[in-house]
Amino acid sequence: MRPSLLVLPVVLPVVLLSLLVPVRAHAEGVAPELHVTGGVEVEGTSGITSVGFRGQALVGTQLGRGRLRPSLAAGLVLGTGGLYVVDPRAAQGSVAVGYSSLGPAMQLGLHLHDPDGHESVVAFASAATLYTRTDARLMLDAVRGVDPRITKGVRFSLGVNWARGVSHLMAGATADSHHGSGLAAVLLFALPEQLEFTVERDTGSIREGATFSWGF
Repeated sequence: MRPSLLVLPVVLPVVLLSLLVPVRAHAEGVAPELHVTGGVEVEGTSGITSVGFRGQALVGTQLGRGRLRPSLAAGLVLGTGGLYVVDPRAAQGSVAVGYSSLGPAMQLGLHLHDPDGHESVVAFASAATLYTRTDARLMLDAVRGVDPRITKGVRFSLGVNWARGVSHLMAGATADSHHGSGLAAVLLFALPEQLEFTVERDTGSIREGATFSWGF
């Protein structure tokens, strides 16, 4: 199969959903939003632990005008890191396998707004199809629990993001310079602003874990 055809299952769903979201947003009279986050993901199962970077870029829109507003977003999720597999042949008792993933994602959210209209927190559920790559050396030296022939997987997550709420708090703290809340708000903004509980199935294993991210 030609390499260009292999890209179609990744690109086509993203293009269609990315076009649908702004159209829906225009119909509802609201502007589309860009969601970009990046952070550290840690997952594991019996004998295998994965640690690495997880990022996503989504285009979405909130629907409605109340304090609770549902949302729909679509885009790409990517990751890179390592699979650490227990292996008695290794000097350290485990072996590290390089791993990367990329694929289309969809996200459904529920946004809570303050009485003044500012968003404080959003809870969401997301699903993604992942196209994965592992170290080429696995073709020569197999590692139990990691199958390089499996190049497609899925990722599901439940999460919460409070970045916009912290941003609003920082703006208020900056304006109120007579109190010590400004430094506290900056420190709070430096902490992760998104927490996800994840389940990922790829490369021959099903792993559960969490992702700690920064971004809106």
